[in-house]
Amino acid sequence: MSVASEVDLAAQVIAWLEEQHWDVYQEVQVHAYGGRADIVATSGFLVWVIEVKKTLNLGLMGQANHWHSHFRSIAVPAAKRHSQNRATAIHIAHKFYNLGVIEIQKDGYIRETHPAPLMREYHRFSKRISDSLVPEHKTAARAGSRGGGFHTPYRATVNAVRHYLRDHPGATIKEIFDALGKMHYASMKSARATMRLNIETIESDWCRVDKSEKPWRYYLR
Repeated sequence: MSVASEVDLAAQVIAWLEEQHWDVYQEVQVHAYGGRADIVATSGFLVWVIEVKKTLNLGLMGQANHWHSHFRSIAVPAAKRHSQNRATAIHIAHKFYNLGVIEIQKDGYIRETHPAPLMREYHRFSKRISDSLVPEHKTAARAGSRGGGFHTPYRATVNAVRHYLRDHPGATIKEIFDALGKMHYASMKSARATMRLNIETIESDWCRVDKSEKPWRYYLR
């Protein structure tokens, strides 16, 4: 029998979380150039990041340890039999990295063998993760998938620009970002320059630029 895919494993973890009334988001990228968390679950102000993989290894531990959230866990398939190597790996994950360990049985049963400790020192970072969550993170891509379609900070900026032009056709780049702020960019200057270039290239399928006079004006196609 083949091992379940990471998408299938993550779906089982998500169902388990939702049964406990956690609000679940998938493939979450907080920063424009950062990694994506497989699963981010929230309950009130608490934030729980879970990385799901088919194999328990140091790479997975490092990936989960990257997230500064109230709770951090790794979720992996349950072992067929006990081994000292696996027991050592789980000990390292829990005691050295302060990670929870979730084991997924073949029948879909979820067992949290080592609960994730509460990392109070990461409250400020957890709020930053929580503030980045949008409804699109629930449906844009399935946790564990690698095929694209993820909701990213850049995509959020593009959507905001499109919505603004829908209501304000003919707006200039300055007017757009004066209204929206710098969005995910480091500064207003980089926001204007980068989006001006992107609109004329990779986003030209939905946006038309009127260059008949300056300042240039932008319209939805």
